Amino acid sequence: MTISQSSNIQGGKFLASLRQKVNITQADLAKRAEVSRSMIAQLESGERRPSQKLVRALCQVLQVSIEEERQLLLAYDITPSGHTPEQIAAFLRADKNLTLDQAEKIAALVREAYEKAIQE
Repeated sequence: MTISQSSNIQGGKFLASLRQKVNITQADLAKRAEVSRSMIAQLESGERRPSQKLVRALCQVLQVSIEEERQLLLAYDITPSGHTPEQIAAFLRADKNLTLDQAEKIAALVREAYEKAIQE
């Protein structure tokens, strides 16, 4: 099993628990989120991975907290901010106002802060 498959299964289980918590069926969730029931079933079983946009739509329908939405995004291994620390490091290295050493120091701080935030 790949890491991607594992995160799909983890995300699917969490999505199913959020849906069951508000006591609606897969069909009801699908209708309200404007997707097929089979899509919801595939997401919950880990067969498919949703887009960040779909996760947000599902969370809106389920009326979950911001924290639960963040947890669902992370369970599916979706970076909520849209930029990983490595993407930010690349932007910093491309900044003409910073030396390479300065860019790397800032990138190290970003990586550290990112890891700390995820663990909290």
